[in-house]
Amino acid sequence: MKFTIIIPTYNRAAFLPNAIESVLAQTYTDWELIVVDDGSTDNTKDVVSQYSDSRIIYIYQQNAERSAARNNGIAHAKGDYVCFLDSDNVMLPNRLQLLSETITKTACYFTDIEYRNEGKGSSAIKTGREYPFPMDVNMLIQDIIATPQLCCSTEILRKHKFNPALSIGEDMELLFRITAEYPLVYIPNQATVVEVEHEGRSVANHSISSEKQMNALRIMFSKGHPANKVSRKQK
Repeated sequence: MKFTIIIPTYNRAAFLPNAIESVLAQTYTDWELIVVDDGSTDNTKDVVSQYSDSRIIYIYQQNAERSAARNNGIAHAKGDYVCFLDSDNVMLPNRLQLLSETITKTACYFTDIEYRNEGKGSSAIKTGREYPFPMDVNMLIQDIIATPQLCCSTEILRKHKFNPALSIGEDMELLFRITAEYPLVYIPNQATVVEVEHEGRSVANHSISSEKQMNALRIMFSKGHPANKVSRKQK
């Protein structure tokens, strides 16, 4: 089983080495890493070129936001399953090994995630829960499953792509479409990916973030979208 790890990045050259090196440190070695540079104006390309490992692939695109960048990576993926990693995240060394031992069917899998605030020296692990199939949409709207927690069949992601109009809320919107057709499988008690909290995160600007989240909800609750089946109370 081969994994494709996709890192979309935009002007994050300072964070990128930690993310790349966490992939290089994986105990499971059958992987490729696709770094999609979303029009960076810093030295992102130079940072990636420092790594001579042939499994690391660099793709440059004009700035189009992270959903389009992830779709670009999916289009080039050669792995059976795709994992996502943001440029300010890291994988723990056993992540791919765990996934290789757990994956048994065409589905989307997800693990727990650790949120680490290094500036304050604190961390917290967010745990998931089991989901039925077919999915109860009211359950999914209550939870936020971050994209770096996911490992999805490439077949699924070629059929259900990220909505390029969304840069916040794109993960939930995608999962509503996927889980209308495929299982979402939780791997319990395994926080094998770490999200590092910092001021430069895209959700740090709350006024812009809230506006984009509302836009995502408008799309999800539109007629014909699987998320529109969410109860009136939840909406």
